[in-house]
Amino acid sequence: MHVDSDVDALRLQTTLRDLVALSAIPAAWIRSEPPAVAAGLADSLVALLQLDFAFARLSYPDGSGAVEVTRGSGWKRFPEWLEGHTTRVQLPGKAVVADVGEDSDPCRGVAIPIGVDGDRGLVAAASRRSGFPSAADEMLLSFAANQGATAFQNAHLIRERKQAEKALRKAHNELEVKVADRTAELEQLAREQAALRRVATLVAQGMPPGDIFAAVSDEVARLFGSAAAAVARFDYDDPAIVSVGVSKTIQGVVAVGTRWSVDERWASAEVYRTGRAARVDASDWLAIGGLVGAAVRRLDVVSTAASPINVEGRLWGAFGVSSSEPLPFGTEERLESFSELVATAITNAESREALRMLADEQAALRRVATLVVQGVQPAEIFAAVTEEVGRLFGTEAATVGRFEPPELVAVGVGKSLQEQVPVGSRWPFDDALASTHVFRTGRSVRVDRRNLSSATEPVAEVLRRLGLVSTVASPIIVDGNLWGAITISTKEEPLPLDAEDRLQQFCDIVATAIANAQSRSELAASRARVVAAADETRRQVERNLHDGVQQRLVSLALKARKTAASDSSPPIKSAFSEFAGEIDSTIDDVREIARGIPPPILSEAGLEYALRALARRSAAPVALELDFDASPSEPVGVAAYYIVSEALTNAAKHAAASAVDVRVESRDGHLSLEIRDDGVGGADPNGSGLLGLKDRVEALNGTISLVSPAGAGTTLRVQLPAESKRGQGSD
Repeated sequence: MHVDSDVDALRLQTTLRDLVALSAIPAAWIRSEPPAVAAGLADSLVALLQLDFAFARLSYPDGSGAVEVTRGSGWKRFPEWLEGHTTRVQLPGKAVVADVGEDSDPCRGVAIPIGVDGDRGLVAAASRRSGFPSAADEMLLSFAANQGATAFQNAHLIRERKQAEKALRKAHNELEVKVADRTAELEQLAREQAALRRVATLVAQGMPPGDIFAAVSDEVARLFGSAAAAVARFDYDDPAIVSVGVSKTIQGVVAVGTRWSVDERWASAEVYRTGRAARVDASDWLAIGGLVGAAVRRLDVVSTAASPINVEGRLWGAFGVSSSEPLPFGTEERLESFSELVATAITNAESREALRMLADEQAALRRVATLVVQGVQPAEIFAAVTEEVGRLFGTEAATVGRFEPPELVAVGVGKSLQEQVPVGSRWPFDDALASTHVFRTGRSVRVDRRNLSSATEPVAEVLRRLGLVSTVASPIIVDGNLWGAITISTKEEPLPLDAEDRLQQFCDIVATAIANAQSRSELAASRARVVAAADETRRQVERNLHDGVQQRLVSLALKARKTAASDSSPPIKSAFSEFAGEIDSTIDDVREIARGIPPPILSEAGLEYALRALARRSAAPVALELDFDASPSEPVGVAAYYIVSEALTNAAKHAAASAVDVRVESRDGHLSLEIRDDGVGGADPNGSGLLGLKDRVEALNGTISLVSPAGAGTTLRVQLPAESKRGQGSD
């Protein structure tokens, strides 16, 4: 009995020791990975319980799988047994399946599911030891299984936590990188927005485009870290890319006004060719030569980008940036905002310039139109038009030409061109002259230096001296007929695209002036013919009165007086005497009528003698001063006679003048008359007599003026051409 007690005590002590050892499993493997926990459980079972075979299956709590570990080989048929039980028979929950060995095996085994129906795993053991498995063995296996499962789950949770922490750290690091990148982007965006605001402020303030080009180039150069930036304008007439604004970083290398080839392989040239944003990097620089290649190598450029500048739907130029470091992705898009501001500045400047030009153009048109309304001679209008269009377009040469095939006659020439092309010079229809093409087509024409270079002599010599590069001409259409052309030329930049349309407005005014002058000339000729016909009629009447009525009346008066002097009875004698007196009165009336008709002395002896006869017959004393260097034509002499006659009659009959001064002078192809009296004044310029004089003067292309303040006498001034231009044009 004592021996059995000692054995039981030893067994209990061993069991307690094993329990203590097994209870330390969760803490011992707390930092191990789940597979290590499963292996450690199997190893512990073999070592502590002196097993020949141990199997541990520990399932992950999330159902993602399990870890299986086998130690020893005492249970050879265990795999087949395990497979049979797990596929055909449900192991009872938390039940010990003991004595599962077979006679062929030299040991006995036991299987213990973990959790509900083995959902947390399975522990199996086998041993040759006598009495295995004892109750203590089953208890220790069950305890070990639960402890192992707990340690396995803890290890899984720790691993998941570590993985979560790792993922969290990774996410945190990635977030920090993203935050840093985003912060840098926001800072860059803030700098860009600040730069855009500064440039936009300049645009809103209406700064000149050149200042804005320089400012935007400097702003972008700073944004991209001392890079090189420039604004370029595209010249399509003489294909080139022209620098119109550069940043301070490259002012010593690239000057404003530098012209670049459009054929090079670089960003702005790509924009010129495609109309789209472009980027060119270091691999393409080897192909660049000329000015671009030299600038690229001097600035050590490895990357460049450019964005198009579109102004009101047309490709105006490009805005580019270059750097000795690779430019960031999306640089082209970032440049677009600056390009749009540049386009706005150009549009605003062009609008302001267009308004200024429109105002200048309207003022010039008004000035020329005023001359036309005033009836100024076409030659003066031609001269005025050439000066106006020369100032308006800033050109060195402006002309008005009349077509007289096969030549062009210069009838109006700007002052700057008069030495080379004097008024009246005649030019053959040369293909280099824009006016030649106007003559052939009847439409506005533009020619450039390529056309000008094909000129033949003598046109070529003049064009070489003038150095012209661009010419525009528009037709002058008078009453539906092609009359001539206005031409403007320049030796600087090409003329504006709308020059033809703007020039046509001046052509229309010139056409109106010519048509008016022709109408005035025709009217004057018509008036002159009417006046001449009236004068001839008056002369015929005067001859009829003198040779017919007046002679018959004189004869009747003589017969009446002869009868009265005879031995007639007193009543008859008295009647014939009275009849003779009435005849004398009638003769006086006839003579008064004939006074308004040019006397024969005018055509026989000339104006000077006719005026002296008028002065002698005047009722008011006349101081007559005559100064002739040549006798005027007959129509002018007749007009002068009537003017003096009407003025003397008015001075005596209406003005009650006591003296009249008459001065008539013929000088330099003009006849000037001045008749001044000391009468009561207040003469009506619209009276029939003065209106008749006005018609007669204007019919001869003369001028007439009347000054007649009340109580201060009357002065009549007239100027006539010494040679009448009846029926002649004035263009």
